[in-house]
Amino acid sequence: MKVSQERNEVEREKILRLILSSKARERLSNVKIVKPELAKKIEDYLIYLYTSGKLNREVTEAEIVQILKSLSSNKTKIKFVRK
Repeated sequence: MKVSQERNEVEREKILRLILSSKARERLSNVKIVKPELAKKIEDYLIYLYTSGKLNREVTEAEIVQILKSLSSNKTKIKFVRK
């Protein structure tokens, strides 16, 4: 169990090294420190795109920022209206 989980993690890191630029990797690691669940979602999304053949180039830092903005804009916002 632990060996297969370790192997999966190594495979994830290998794929992410292939598809992320150094600045994008740095940005994603900073996000991982603050919000690990958000970083995991982004990693899963990028790995899905790569394995399905939809991503065949290096992802830049600007694209990571764009993904972060799109994911953070999906949050429900509460607005208080004073009367």
